[in-house]
Amino acid sequence: MASEPPSPQKGPQSPLVSIICRTMGRPELEEALASAAGQIHSRLEIILVDAAARGEAAYRKVCTDDRIALVSPESPLSRPRAANAGLERARGEYLLFLDEDDWLAPDHVENLVSCLTGEQGVRAAYSSTRKTDVSGKATLETFQQPYDRLLLMRDNYIPIHSMLFAREPVDEGCRFDEDFDIFEDWDFWLQLSEHTDFHHIDRCTAFYRSGGASQTADLDDHLQRFDPEHQLGKARAAIYEKWLRRWDGVRLNRLLGAGQREQAESVKRIGELGRDLEKLARTKQKAERKAAELEFERDRLSLELNEARNAHVRMEARLNAVVRELQAANVALHDSVQHLRGNLEDVFNSNSWKLTRPYRALGELLKPGAAQTPAAQAAETGGGAPAEQETLVRDSERRDQSHDFKAAFDQKALAAMDEFLASGEKLGFPATDNPVLSVLLVFYNQAHLSLLCLRTLLENADVPFELIVVDNASGDRTGDLLARLENARLIRNAENLGFVKAVNQGAELATGEFLLLLNNDAFIEPGAPGAAIDVLRQDASAGAVGGRIELLDGKLQEAGNIIWRDGSCAGYGRGENPGDGAFRFRREVDYCSGAFLMFRTAQFRELGGFDEDFAPAYYEESDFCLRLRRQGLRTMYEPRARVRHYEFASTGGMNAAVALQEKNRALFREKHAEFLEGQPAADPTRTLHARTGNGHPNVLLIDDAVPHASLGGGYPRCRHIVSLLSRMPLNVTFFPLHFPNDNWGDVYRTLPGNVEVLLNRGRSGLAQLLAERAGFYQYVMVSRPTNMAFFNQVLKSLPREARQFDIVYDAEAVFAGRELLWRELQGESVDEDEKERAISEELDLAAEASSVLTVSGAEADLFRGRGHYRVLVLGHGMEPVAEPAPFDVRQGLLFVGALKDEHSPNVDSLLWFVCNVLPLIEREIPELDLNVAGHTAAPSLVSIERQNIHLKGRLESLDGLYRDSRVFIAPTRFAAGIPHKVHEAAAHGVPAVVTPLLARQLGWRHEREVLVGDGPESFAEQCLRLYRDAGLWERISAAGREAVARDCSEERFRKTLEELFDSD
Repeated sequence: MASEPPSPQKGPQSPLVSIICRTMGRPELEEALASAAGQIHSRLEIILVDAAARGEAAYRKVCTDDRIALVSPESPLSRPRAANAGLERARGEYLLFLDEDDWLAPDHVENLVSCLTGEQGVRAAYSSTRKTDVSGKATLETFQQPYDRLLLMRDNYIPIHSMLFAREPVDEGCRFDEDFDIFEDWDFWLQLSEHTDFHHIDRCTAFYRSGGASQTADLDDHLQRFDPEHQLGKARAAIYEKWLRRWDGVRLNRLLGAGQREQAESVKRIGELGRDLEKLARTKQKAERKAAELEFERDRLSLELNEARNAHVRMEARLNAVVRELQAANVALHDSVQHLRGNLEDVFNSNSWKLTRPYRALGELLKPGAAQTPAAQAAETGGGAPAEQETLVRDSERRDQSHDFKAAFDQKALAAMDEFLASGEKLGFPATDNPVLSVLLVFYNQAHLSLLCLRTLLENADVPFELIVVDNASGDRTGDLLARLENARLIRNAENLGFVKAVNQGAELATGEFLLLLNNDAFIEPGAPGAAIDVLRQDASAGAVGGRIELLDGKLQEAGNIIWRDGSCAGYGRGENPGDGAFRFRREVDYCSGAFLMFRTAQFRELGGFDEDFAPAYYEESDFCLRLRRQGLRTMYEPRARVRHYEFASTGGMNAAVALQEKNRALFREKHAEFLEGQPAADPTRTLHARTGNGHPNVLLIDDAVPHASLGGGYPRCRHIVSLLSRMPLNVTFFPLHFPNDNWGDVYRTLPGNVEVLLNRGRSGLAQLLAERAGFYQYVMVSRPTNMAFFNQVLKSLPREARQFDIVYDAEAVFAGRELLWRELQGESVDEDEKERAISEELDLAAEASSVLTVSGAEADLFRGRGHYRVLVLGHGMEPVAEPAPFDVRQGLLFVGALKDEHSPNVDSLLWFVCNVLPLIEREIPELDLNVAGHTAAPSLVSIERQNIHLKGRLESLDGLYRDSRVFIAPTRFAAGIPHKVHEAAAHGVPAVVTPLLARQLGWRHEREVLVGDGPESFAEQCLRLYRDAGLWERISAAGREAVARDCSEERFRKTLEELFDSD
């Protein structure tokens, strides 16, 4: 290989461009190089990568130009490795790849360079490309697709030699993925598109030779591209396996939408083409008939000239008849159109159309997102005691700014109310003797909003409920609305008693286990009541639950509320994007407003309901939540309980409201002086610190990705750690560093709902997060050495005030040992000094950590030997299955492990077993089934596809496989730490055959907890023994479960975490 290249050349004249050509020595190479050398761009170098390793002598004939530099490795290179070798050698400010069977027009490079130097912020440009046949003759086909980032997610429409790109993305980490032998250029474009947009120049200055030996020559065979058994189909699947972890839900949804639109357009176009085809067929038939007639006429003319005049007369008569037919058809069509218009007008003027108009208006009005701003929509796809007087003034200003918007909303709602009352329709609520929930609404005017509130309640409530309405002497059409309610319990007050007394009135009628206070200008989203009830049922310490309240413009009103020391209050997240991770997790808060507030009916009555000292309104919910707190009950914010809120629908005069608020605030301070003494001083810049009302330490956890169990590789242990921490007196934030994009539904199927998860930030967002949250976290826990190395670099860039936390390094294992073992397996000699240096560098990553976690005592001793005084062993936590399935109902072998990356321990061990061990087993037990569970993305797995090898892929649960499999295999040849999968298999009663390496890591013995096989023959022998001998199987199974109970104690796992975060 060539030595490391010097820095990119730059100068005042035109920039240096590197053209990289990978060659296997094909005859077309000379033409490709000539087209590169013939570029009119003045500063050029050509990097010729000898991918076939033929040696310098093979290329002397073509390397006559001084600008050609040959990179000649010792052994052949794959396409992606050859590309990377070219990138390493290239010095240019701009880079371009040229396959040896393609060529370029003389102005190709100059056009692209001019584009990039003239376009601000764009670092890649590509031309249109003309396709040719094998001989180089141009065809009619052209690659000229304008840049579309979504389309690039689906297809590679950019030939590799058409693109010129700046060096910066390469310096920032863009490389050809050496796991891909096909579509490596597509993967590279996807990487590049993460750094820059592309500019398309619609000029054909690149030429693509079809039918050549290029691996991309068959890409236009669409059937093969989507055939899961064809190499192209498998290659596409591998691309998606890699990129689906990086593409968020918004981008995938947009891609699906684009596909749907294309499909609809294609269907439409097919219909149009079909109609055109029918027209052509009719024209053809007419032409054929016409030809026959003309031929007949020609014969007749040749026989008798006079007959021509007669023929002319007949043809003229026939044409006149056709004209008359067309005229008649035109009249009939006109009559038909008029008839249809008349029918349509009858429909629009009908009573049924008029009566259904309110349903259509309401449907549009309440459609999710209908009132959101475009920015809020794009972002979502990643009460009580108001603040003091200035907050009311700000709210008043906000009301003024949104007046036009609300006026339009009111207009639609009022029209819907008019037509509802005119229709004679009734709203029928469920009649139930044993409602789970009592929904209590207090009405005071605003009947049109009340109607919308009631409709969404009917449509979206997901539990049996009863409706209680207290009308505080409304003066508008509320009485007419109440007359249309069926199965509702009504209280009509002769005067306006205010909110507090009206709630207490209505609560006396409640028969449900739970009571929900809902503002009449609040509109619940599907599932909101059920989500709040789940919290109260699953957590006995929860006394009240509030929801995620969103304004009509899509912004957040509040995600729980803060009470400051002076008794003023603040809604957390006001004006923010409600879809942000900061507002998607459940947490304890000071109080939640009565726009949506749920509690147990019995506890509300035990506390005497709302304190009527606060009548008519303000601070009653704050007071009630603090009285619950005195009883040891918490107020919880539940983000799944989503509510859209009109806000300020019932606010009266501003002066009266401010005066009443000040009066009740003074009363509130008097009643809760002791609580307020412990609250933070009012500070709008400290809402993050005050958002959780429990005072627990805040912990930031950093790992590669959200720890879905199916990912393997330490993620099940990470998931278990997060789950246990979420149950401890801690506030937990999880930060996925390398794979920051995920689906929110999947996230909270994996992690508890009270864990804050910060998606869509990743490596580029960590420093900003720590700076923005300076002083917020007491602990930062970092997993894996690569993440710790990156975190150490970020730490150096932070100001001192942003580094005031204890660092916990969850090392798991010393991974340097694993890499050294791999190198030795490949026949590489590694001396002791190099081993010591590699291990030492990894241990030094923990230099800034106050605590270190490892999975085994041996690795803990390594860290202690480096001077780390607080090193804790945190292995795996699990409980063995009490009664696993017996020997005789099980069959087959089981392998578990993520198979994402070539040369990983799992991929290596499975390939080794299938190639070296399984054939020996099959001599005794032909076609024995091997089930393989885990993410399968490594291309080499194609080589082991057989009828009796079942690649199950990622599974949400392995319980079924553990129940049905007879023998677990762990043929791992290099690894670090302790194998979670062997512990998990043993816990389920599946005895294992392991390598000596894993037996040492586990501390388990041959013929006791496991059977150990060293080499193919020994491993096959132990598998056959365990598979055939029921007595041996039962003995190893029982001993394995005993070992799990001993080594993987759930109680010890929990106590270790408690010790880690014990601040005493």
